[in-house]
Amino acid sequence: MRIIGRGRTAKDVQFLQQLGIDGDSIIESVFTFDFKPQENRYTRAQLNLPENKFLIAVIGARLNDEVTPAFLDVFEQLYKLGAHLVFIGGFDKHAEYAAKNSVFAEHSTALGFQSDVLAIMELCDLYANPQRTGGGSSAAEALYKGVPVVTLDSGDVSVAAGGDFHVHSYEEMTHMIKRYIQEDRFYETMSGKARERAELLMSTERQFSEVVRLITENKHFA
Repeated sequence: MRIIGRGRTAKDVQFLQQLGIDGDSIIESVFTFDFKPQENRYTRAQLNLPENKFLIAVIGARLNDEVTPAFLDVFEQLYKLGAHLVFIGGFDKHAEYAAKNSVFAEHSTALGFQSDVLAIMELCDLYANPQRTGGGSSAAEALYKGVPVVTLDSGDVSVAAGGDFHVHSYEEMTHMIKRYIQEDRFYETMSGKARERAELLMSTERQFSEVVRLITENKHFA
């Protein structure tokens, strides 16, 4: 049997069928996480982050490639509503983008690589994910802190976050972030869902037990 850390897709089943393997042999599970313990407590002032802005975290080791003009266009309408981007990780191109766009320069901060992401996420209001494959761990850390995620419905972040936090396009992402900024009740509801999702993502022992159960109940088990 084959165990995957997400729901199976028609593409998964088709691929196995091409190999002569029954798609029913796929065991769906939850990919879980174990975080490095938080060591610090920061204030926004300590990190030169604006006090009265809606901080949107963008995290990754390869942001030079993943942060594209199309992704940055998501936020053009949001700066007027108080949005401020916080880039965490490898983003040397931040200075290049800032030199070309004074509005972006004013409403964004690049913190570079950080060893205590949980401490940074305490200061942020939202986690936004560009189109990419990686990023599942940082999204899980955001959820753990009750920080909602906005992600396209593909890639590791979408798997970690779950369907409640998916959008289907960058245009929809802009609309969704507006809701988070402007609708307090909606934000509180989604923050609660974020914590619930994080609890599931950290339930490694329970998920292993569930995998064993599904294996023993599968028709291919002998």
